[in-house]
Amino acid sequence: MVDTLKKEKKRNLNSYEYCFLSCLKNSKFEDAIVNYFHKDILIIYNNKKRLVDKQNWIRYVKRSILNKFTDVIQFKIANIKILNEDMFFDVFMICKKHTGTLFFTEIKIQHKWDNNLIYQTTYELHNY
Repeated sequence: MVDTLKKEKKRNLNSYEYCFLSCLKNSKFEDAIVNYFHKDILIIYNNKKRLVDKQNWIRYVKRSILNKFTDVIQFKIANIKILNEDMFFDVFMICKKHTGTLFFTEIKIQHKWDNNLIYQTTYELHNY
């Protein structure tokens, strides 16, 4: 147990992590991906792994979350934790479809960083 605690060292955000989160908080999602993701990203969702390039990841995010038929009404990042080279955080969004339907989205995210770039993201998404 003590050895595990020594290996898992909590620390503060570095400047790259801080700037990445600032992009997200300011709704600059594409900038966050362009500037802070490795050219190839390992995506883990529902225990499925796939390797995608940065441009395909941008297209996916635009198609799914940032599509032209949905407006993000409220966006919040919470529970930020940094452990070794991993960043954990939750995203909460209230969105409105153009039909008037409101829905709440919760995303639990883990990013693995190397050389100030994200090379792996694991996420769990729930729409309510």
